[in-house]
Amino acid sequence: MAEPNQPAQTESPATVAPVGPAAVTAAPAATAAPTIDGGPDDTPEKKVQRDMDRAIKNQANQDALNANPFMFFLALILAMFGKHGQDTVLSAFDNKGVNDFVRDNFHIENPRATVRAMAPNVPSLGKIEVGDRQQAVVGAIPKAAEVTGVDPKFMKGLWGFESSFGNNLKSGSGCEGDWQFSEGTWQGVMKQHGKEMVAEIKKAYPESPEIAEKFEAALKAGKTHDFQYDPVVSTFAAAHLIKDNAQTLKIDPKDQDTWKYQYAAYNVGPGRAAMMRKEEASGSTKDMGAAIGRDAALNGSFYKNGAAAGTVLARYQKAIESRYDDYNAQLAKLERAPTSGPTALASADATKPTIVASADTKTTGLTATHAQTMANGGVDQTGNPPTSLTETHIQTLANGGTDESAKVAAAETTKLDLAKLTPEQIAAATPKPMTIGAGA
Repeated sequence: MAEPNQPAQTESPATVAPVGPAAVTAAPAATAAPTIDGGPDDTPEKKVQRDMDRAIKNQANQDALNANPFMFFLALILAMFGKHGQDTVLSAFDNKGVNDFVRDNFHIENPRATVRAMAPNVPSLGKIEVGDRQQAVVGAIPKAAEVTGVDPKFMKGLWGFESSFGNNLKSGSGCEGDWQFSEGTWQGVMKQHGKEMVAEIKKAYPESPEIAEKFEAALKAGKTHDFQYDPVVSTFAAAHLIKDNAQTLKIDPKDQDTWKYQYAAYNVGPGRAAMMRKEEASGSTKDMGAAIGRDAALNGSFYKNGAAAGTVLARYQKAIESRYDDYNAQLAKLERAPTSGPTALASADATKPTIVASADTKTTGLTATHAQTMANGGVDQTGNPPTSLTETHIQTLANGGTDESAKVAAAETTKLDLAKLTPEQIAAATPKPMTIGAGA
């Protein structure tokens, strides 16, 4: 996957590397004497650098010129000045606010007139915009992770780094959606897993059958592209891709120490991730940007400064961990949001269970047996006959124990002693039974 929302950066002599969607390789400074391939002054390090420059030059330069030609040429001009000249040029633009822009986005050093991007530290995203899309993905991640056996924590961090939690759905490289699929990767997942995804989504969302139905129709018609933007379907697709990559790499997808390999595989492919894993194990100092080429240029914050495999993989690990922290800080609360309808949630404290009726914030104590029964969708684990609660009883819970229906013989006047309710009393409360689902 391309890196649409993170700093893409490289470092080389006379290189312009703005923080933004594309790293830019400038022409060599006039004072730098070029080395002829194979000449007497050639060295392995220089050859690696030339190979990297060639690999990214055409695409990166064109992307930068298209994105912001003014800042591209300004950075080139700055590269030709010494420290005093840089300050003079920057101060001349102060009244237009360009000074701050350049200071914030470029780290300028000498000698050799080099403009280097700041080292990535994976800063927090700041305030995350939260809407229906975010709520849908938050709900889909644990479901998709469960059926595929991948780590939901990894998925949360990956979502954050790939699309800023759904706030940047299209990158300059052409990747799209919450999970930033390229068209080729998306079609591969659809071909391999589309049919099983239909069944999985049907089972995971019985209350919303239209999700699976629309996806199934699109799959049969061969027109699934737009589902890259569907928060549920794309999340299941991402989980399957993560699982496939883990199987290729022969790693445990639930092991947090493997996040770096999982993200590398998601980002530049499992073959390259396997290569970097091997290079890391050998202690190699080989420049991974040069080895990988264009895809490394599109994900420059991981490959900058001629980074070896160990450094690149450490950056991948840090990226996921940092975005997982962002998720916990701002989005984890959505996991605890009450569902619609009269659903009861059993507390985790089995010694003093609390039932929360989603129609109201009031709580009422029930016995451990009742709470466990509700938490298990009506199955009484004590061995007693299955118990069903009624809509009337749920309303009673929501009202703090007051039975408004006057249909429960033992409590037609005032209050129910909920702790002493028997299955028979519950069943007799109303002729309209309902199913109780487990809460989060």
